[in-house]
Amino acid sequence: MQEPYKVSLLIPVYGVENQIERCAISLFEQSYQNIEYVFVDDNTKDRSITILREAMRRYPHRHNAIKLVRHQVNKGIAATRNTLIEEATGEFLIFVDSDDWIEPFMVENCVKEQMSSQAEIVSTDYLIHYSYGTEYKQTIRCWDTSEVLRQSLQKSIEQHVWGRLIKVSLFKDNHIRLLEGCNFAEDVVAMSFLFYYAQKHSVVPKALYNYEDRNDTSYTKTFSYRSSEQSLENLHYVTKFLIEKDAVFESIVSIAELRMIALHMYRCSQCPSNRNYYDSVLLPLLSKHKHTEWIQVPLKYRVILFLHNFKIVGAYSKTTKCLKRIYENLLS
Repeated sequence: MQEPYKVSLLIPVYGVENQIERCAISLFEQSYQNIEYVFVDDNTKDRSITILREAMRRYPHRHNAIKLVRHQVNKGIAATRNTLIEEATGEFLIFVDSDDWIEPFMVENCVKEQMSSQAEIVSTDYLIHYSYGTEYKQTIRCWDTSEVLRQSLQKSIEQHVWGRLIKVSLFKDNHIRLLEGCNFAEDVVAMSFLFYYAQKHSVVPKALYNYEDRNDTSYTKTFSYRSSEQSLENLHYVTKFLIEKDAVFESIVSIAELRMIALHMYRCSQCPSNRNYYDSVLLPLLSKHKHTEWIQVPLKYRVILFLHNFKIVGAYSKTTKCLKRIYENLLS
């Protein structure tokens, strides 16, 4: 196919010695040739970089296209993504998390769709790999970026930055950067700003990205005060930006905050020692919102908001987790 522009594949590397080889091979075996590979080693302490270098040696024709940058100290995912953006020299970029992998024709398919649609952001469907099986996730079929932004803030769709072909000038011309030090929900910042500034969004209706979700210790399955505070700070950063741009976003970001509060209440309530954080941080945030806003939140989060008592939400979370385990065991 015609390869009209260079695509930068951006990969943060930290603590992925068991997954980095699979990821790297999927990148180096892309059918599209006009690719720049940028890996940022966030001062990983394991064998990730050694394994990556071993994989690189198997693809000598890609050597001149590979850039490996190392942070002298661990900076976290937000700062690492900022470094990746700064190092990218392609016209478009794709973030790939180093524990995930992509299909051989992903870049080619995304470029074809971009050439046809002239979209600044091209998303794809993707597969989530759980311990009990695989789920196909369809990305939003919407070309209006303001509508995509609205639905992403309300979590009708996921706000992940990975697995999308994105025009590099969106980042650089609009000075889009992530909040360094806030390493949870950092994708909320990136994608909110990108969808705000982009004129057109398009979709490749194929599962071209593989998301690894078999890590039981990941943030998506655990809770910490630090992760909660950083997620809320990232959302506050986005809220301030959008409301200053247009007051129409006020109700949208309010619902987004309620959803995040409910999610943190659910996770926080699973451990009795979290009671003080729950009562002193999460409940006061909840009290700032009207009940008329609560009812606009998706049902599974609305239930938590109306229960809101620490012990009752804790009992609810234990029940739902137990039911989920039963369901997973039946599938496995």
